[in-house]
Amino acid sequence: MTTNEKLDRIVAKCREIIALGEKRTKGRWEKSAAAHRIESQIGLIAVMYGPEGSQIDYDDTRHRNCDFIVACAGPAEAMAKSTIAAVETSIRNDWTEGRFVESILASWPDEIL
Repeated sequence: MTTNEKLDRIVAKCREIIALGEKRTKGRWEKSAAAHRIESQIGLIAVMYGPEGSQIDYDDTRHRNCDFIVACAGPAEAMAKSTIAAVETSIRNDWTEGRFVESILASWPDEIL
């Protein structure tokens, strides 16, 4: 994959994250308010996608992961928007080489695109 192709995929993934954010329950998410909305699914996800062969404490993992997801919801949207701006600026100014773009590319392994 070329640098420009990967940058395009990064922007597409960021737009996907933003679109997911637009579908969420509106308003500020507090840990206590959001916990009941998502915690029942978190333990199941941790068991399904946790480290292979791990012994996961369902209840403990559910609560820790719930807190993490709630804490990341708003910042994830902001990071996606700033990543789009950085990538579009680098392409517009033909900055497709160097540390700036290399750091963006390194932050997005192919597996998550």
